[in-house]
Amino acid sequence: MPSRSLFQSWTCCLIPAVLALLFLNSCATLQAAKKAEERERQFLQHPEQLVEQLHLLSTSIHTLRGIADVDIDTPQDSFHARTALVLRTPGFLRLEALSPFGQTALVFTADAQYLSLYAPNEGKFYRGMASPATFSLLLGLPLDLSTTTRILHGGVPLGNPEPATLAVASPTSQQFRLQVYFSPARKALYQEIWIDKATLSPQRYLEYTPAGTLRLQIEYDRFQSIDNLYLPLLVTIQLPPEAVTAQIEWLRLRPNVEVPADTFRIEPPPGVSIIWLSPEAHLFSSPP
Repeated sequence: MPSRSLFQSWTCCLIPAVLALLFLNSCATLQAAKKAEERERQFLQHPEQLVEQLHLLSTSIHTLRGIADVDIDTPQDSFHARTALVLRTPGFLRLEALSPFGQTALVFTADAQYLSLYAPNEGKFYRGMASPATFSLLLGLPLDLSTTTRILHGGVPLGNPEPATLAVASPTSQQFRLQVYFSPARKALYQEIWIDKATLSPQRYLEYTPAGTLRLQIEYDRFQSIDNLYLPLLVTIQLPPEAVTAQIEWLRLRPNVEVPADTFRIEPPPGVSIIWLSPEAHLFSSPP
């Protein structure tokens, strides 16, 4: 009998404690939901605040270093390789293609002045001015390097649009859709960006010409939290007018690591001459 009395006493204490815990959890859930609703209302009423969040997300990442599978397909050629990839914003990039045995098959670097590519097996070294035309010739992507590095770390090529050209919708319970127009009249759509409501990370980006033709499409997938940053491990870039598709799949990734300045400029080894590329991607043998 004493043990039963002890059990009854313990039960009487436990039940109120459990009910109190459930009540506190319910209150916390309601407060979180109310806060999320208020934030959503703010973004819907003030689209420029969502743009500001995108800029903050983009500027929180300065460098990336890792191993990635890179696939680039163009009408003229294709590039498929496992690479050691390093980038620094804005517009600095180093891509080192690795053979199946881990040896260097190709090195590409980009800084503010030059793009360089060295193919050890061919004994050829190419260099040209930093421009989309040179980048397209060397790696097949007709984009400027600043845009490319921003895309690779999960950002979008968004400038500073005027509030009058912005609109935000909530097509699903998980996503915002930010629309940017060419003019305040909102007759011609320029950009559409799908953004995760919980993390405010871009998930899809569409860019149009003034005539309404799709010029650039980017898909961000397989997000992972790394060093308190929510990063996409899979990025797919499509440029329909040029019939170009690129996919970058990060296998290992570290953000905001220290990168030496000389990482993004290589020089030809002894005995190898520089083949210079003009801004129009024409070959010539002396520097411009």
